[in-house]
This record gives sequence, C-alpha cells and structure tokens, in this order.
Amino acid sequence: MTKEGIGSYVEFYLSDPPSSSYAIKEVVIGESLVTKIDKRDLSKIKIPENAFGYIFFDRREYISKSGEMLTGQKINKSPMHFFGKIITLENIAKEVSNPPILLSIMKEKGYERMVKTIRGNFQPLNKNDIVIEREDPFLYMLDDVQYMEHKMKMHGC
Repeated sequence: MTKEGIGSYVEFYLSDPPSSSYAIKEVVIGESLVTKIDKRDLSKIKIPENAFGYIFFDRREYISKSGEMLTGQKINKSPMHFFGKIITLENIAKEVSNPPILLSIMKEKGYERMVKTIRGNFQPLNKNDIVIEREDPFLYMLDDVQYMEHKMKMHGC
C-alpha cells in the first residue's frame, strides 16, 4: 500500500557576489536550495545568506511500501520573488555602474525590466515576478506588517 499527499516547498535561488563591478555571466540563475515547509510564510523560514530570490510550490508525495518517498513535479508555483531593485531602460544610468553593457543585453534580449538583486547579480523580470525592495537584507525576513512596524519604530513613531 502507498500513501499519497501534497507537500509544500520553498526554492531559494542562490548566488555568490559577482567578481567584478558587472559580470555578464551573472544574468543566469545558478544554484538553488529546495526545502520542505509547513506553510508559505517567509517570516517563518530561514533565508540562506546568499539567496537572491525564491518561489513556493507544492509536490505530490508518495510513500512506497518500503518507506521510500517519491515526489512529483512542481505544481501550484508562486510567482518568482526577487530581493532587490527594479532596473528599467529609463533608470539604468543612475542604478548601474556600467550601463552600456547591461543596456545592450536588455535591448538584445528584449528585456524591458530587470532586477539588480541584493547579491549584485542581474535577472530578467517576467510579467508576474515580484520584487521586494528593502534596504537591509535582514528586513526581507519580515512580513509587510512587521516591516512597517520596524520602519515606524526607526522613525520614532
């Protein structure tokens, strides 16, 4: 007899900081870390230090007669969430130290928007992607209410 269920997961996308002020190779997603979670609440999950984004998803899980767990494909995927700042063709000159290179890539690939992540790499933004812009990486662990409470406290409110 096998048991079947649905498990929830978070997949963090990881990157080491770019080795130069702008590295073209950093436009590609490298490693990722997948962790099983109880619920989709980022404030309850330890964010890896070198994470620049994440998605939530579910998987069908099957436990075989021998006790082995088998998992299915990703389902119910959330939008991609990036930690960083949106870069557009309009604001590229003030946000990037070497804009001609990134501008050339954006035009060649047809990207209207990218994100400069907190790890310093650049990623293309798709229509449903979400960018979380916070000035201190530790603040990404707070939900929106906690973040606003923190901001009010910092400003003496």
